[in-house]
Amino acid sequence: MQSIALFLSCNINTYEIKPNRDKILCITVESIDKLKLIIYYFNQYPLMGIKSLEFKYWESAYYKIIAKDHLTLQGKLDIKLLAKKIKLLRDK
Repeated sequence: MQSIALFLSCNINTYEIKPNRDKILCITVESIDKLKLIIYYFNQYPLMGIKSLEFKYWESAYYKIIAKDHLTLQGKLDIKLLAKKIKLLRDK
């Protein structure tokens, strides 16, 4: 995971959902410019399962933001809908 984070110029954070459980690794990005590389990476090396669908929703939101659609009412609603879809996947 450290090699991936280094390649993507990102930071790795860890957190626990419950005490004394396995830790979860999370890559964090501090610049929107770095997201382009992450999108390229995950399109070349796709995630599996629900994470793949979450990524596609997230990628759609990214492109809406890049296109400045998030500045319109419809764009904001579209991004909120994508966020709800991701939350529903995580709650399963």
